[in-house]
Amino acid sequence: MIEDVREEIREIDEQIIKLITMRRKLAEKILEAKLMDKIKINDEEQKKTVLKRVEREARENNLDENAIIEIFQILIEMNTKRQYELLGKTEN
Repeated sequence: MIEDVREEIREIDEQIIKLITMRRKLAEKILEAKLMDKIKINDEEQKKTVLKRVEREARENNLDENAIIEIFQILIEMNTKRQYELLGKTEN
């Protein structure tokens, strides 16, 4: 029984990793759009929008809002760092 549940968790973990990879690839596309539209890589307004959205979704799904915000802050940071890497720069 416990091994079956652990296997399900392992499968979900694999899906989460795949989704993070997909999100990172989209961040690479976003960089192209930011460069064309002359938008800063570190877009604070977009960050606020994303964090508000996931906070609301966490609340609607009865999840710890603070934990979800922390997770997404990490994801946003990873994508921002990747965009700077693609430009061959370090974060400003």
